Amino acid sequence: MINEPPYYSTFLNGNASGSLGKSVSWFVNAFRRDNESNSIIDAELLNSSGSTYNFTEAVANPQSRLDVNPRFDFAFGANNTLIVRWCPPAGRACSRLHVRLRLQRRRNLIDRGRANAA
Repeated sequence: MINEPPYYSTFLNGNASGSLGKSVSWFVNAFRRDNESNSIIDAELLNSSGSTYNFTEAVANPQSRLDVNPRFDFAFGANNTLIVRWCPPAGRACSRLHVRLRLQRRRNLIDRGRANAA
């Protein structure tokens, strides 16, 4: 019989947002995971007399992760928004400052140019 330590997973996710003025808003998303898992050892070992025996054990292998992702949106007029987002290096998928500028006016000018060319 293997003496197995307890294992479980818990997840916690939340977000909040608000305004910092007429043209600035903020958002934050947080995610927490606690994973109490096991690592199983199943080995064939040698004793002092040179004969083999089986060794089996379950070892606790806890893991946790916390992600906090803030974002700020800056409105410049009715059609232009600057989005600044920071992703921490914990997940390695997003480990830098992201800046995106949405220019609705630029898209409208491109569409007008295509319409005039036709």
